[in-house]
Amino acid sequence: MTLLSLLDPLSVVSATQHECNTTTVSRNAPTSLAACHVRARGGDIGQHTFLHGDTFTVSATAENGGFLDIFNLDSNLVEREYYVGVAYVGVSEYTLDLLNPTHCEIDPDRICLINQPILNTGSAFSQEETNFTVTWGGWGDMPSGITHYRLEVYLLLEVGGVLMERTHPLVAAYSQPSNSAPSYRQVVALPSDGPYSFLLHIHDTAGNVQRARRLVLYDINSTLETDPAHPLVVTSAVAASQHQWVNNTVLPLTVSGRGHFFNTNLRDSNWLAPVGDFVGGGTLPEYDHPLTTGEYPRNGTQNAQGVITLEYAVVVDTEGGASMTRPLVGWTYTDDIFLDDVSVPATRADGLSVRVWFRARDFKGNTLYDSIVVHVDSSPPTAHSLSLQHAGTPQLALLGSRSLTDLTAVFQAYDEHSGLHSIEWTLGTDPGSSNVGQGALPITTANQVCTTLP
Repeated sequence: MTLLSLLDPLSVVSATQHECNTTTVSRNAPTSLAACHVRARGGDIGQHTFLHGDTFTVSATAENGGFLDIFNLDSNLVEREYYVGVAYVGVSEYTLDLLNPTHCEIDPDRICLINQPILNTGSAFSQEETNFTVTWGGWGDMPSGITHYRLEVYLLLEVGGVLMERTHPLVAAYSQPSNSAPSYRQVVALPSDGPYSFLLHIHDTAGNVQRARRLVLYDINSTLETDPAHPLVVTSAVAASQHQWVNNTVLPLTVSGRGHFFNTNLRDSNWLAPVGDFVGGGTLPEYDHPLTTGEYPRNGTQNAQGVITLEYAVVVDTEGGASMTRPLVGWTYTDDIFLDDVSVPATRADGLSVRVWFRARDFKGNTLYDSIVVHVDSSPPTAHSLSLQHAGTPQLALLGSRSLTDLTAVFQAYDEHSGLHSIEWTLGTDPGSSNVGQGALPITTANQVCTTLP
C-alpha cells in the first residue's frame, strides 16, 4: 500500500507490503476465488496526519497455477506435477475527500459565471399566485465531484418564539443529478400562506454534504386592516370629554391604539419571528439565509401584528376637523409601532382642532391610513353679571334673616370653545365662605337659565 501526500503529490509518505496469509489457498489447494483482508497499522503509515486530498494506492499481486496428479506406470506411483503460473498485479487508487462542496462566491480559487447564485428563491416576501422558480449554480467539489442536488421545502412553525423547520419537508423533495450545467432550476408550488424554509443539499461522491438555506414568507391572501375594538385615543386629552378636548397648547399629544392596525395573517401568528438553526444538520453562516440584512432577516423583524413601520402627520384647522384631509407631506416615523403611547408634537391654539393622521405599512408593503381628531380649549369659562334678587327685585343689601327668604343668585356664564360642563356655587357671609349654602347646577341644554338658593 502506498500513501501520497496532498502537500507533495509526487512524494511517497509510506509504502508497506502485506502477505495474504491464508491456509485455504496454495498451489496445493488452488481456488477460483480467494478473499484477502489486510488492515494497515499505525507503524505502516508512520506519523502521517491524514489530509484532504491524500491518495492511497493499493496493489495486489496474485499468481495462478495449480497441479496435476499423474499415475506413473513405470513406478506404479502417483506423481504431482505443478503448473508454472503467471503473476497478475491489480492496482486501485483511493483519494481522501474530507471537505464539503463549496460555492464560487466563497471559494477564492473559483470564479462565478453569470446566474450562478448560491440559492435564489426570488423575493423573500412572495406574493405570486402561480408557481415560482428556484435557481442555483456555481457549486463545485474537489476532488470527488458533485453527484446530485436535493431541494427540500419546510413550513416553519413557531416554537417558544422561534420559527423552526418541521420534522419532515412539507413539500416533497426534488432531486437533480449533477450534469456539469452552469445552473439549475426547480419550479416549486407552495400549498398555503406561511413562512417557508428552502434547503438545498449538495452531495459529493465521497458522501460529504453542504447545505444552503433561504427563507420565504409566502402570502397572497392577507390584507392590512384596522380593528374598531382597539380605537385610536388621544390619552392626553381630558377623560371627562371622552378624550375629545385637550386643555393645553404646549405639551405634545399622546395617542394610543395598540392592536388598531393589523395584518390579517399575522394577527395571531408571528411569521416574522427569529428563525432557528436547521435541526437536521448544520449550515455554514455563509450559506445560510442572511442573519441581520435584507427584507426578511433570520434574526427576526420587529412588528406589531405584521406592521413594520408607522408614521404620523398633524393637520390643524378652525372647522372642527372637517377640512383636514390626508396630507401628502410632513410625515414623521415613530419607533412605537405598537401604538402604545405615541408622542405627537402639535402646534395649536384655543379654538382650533387637531387631526393626527397615522400611516401604517405591513411586511408586504400594504399601506393603510387612519386618524383621530381632538379639539383645543385651554382657557377657563367666563362668569359675569352676578346679582342677588329678593322676591324678583334686585337687592344687594340684606336686612335681617328674613331677607334670605326667596333669595336668588343671578349670573351669566359661558365658554366659547368646549362649552360649560357644570356650575358650582357657594354663598357665605364672609369672602370665600359657604356658611349660607353651596351646590352644583348641571348643564343640560344650550342657553340654559338656572336659579338656585331656596
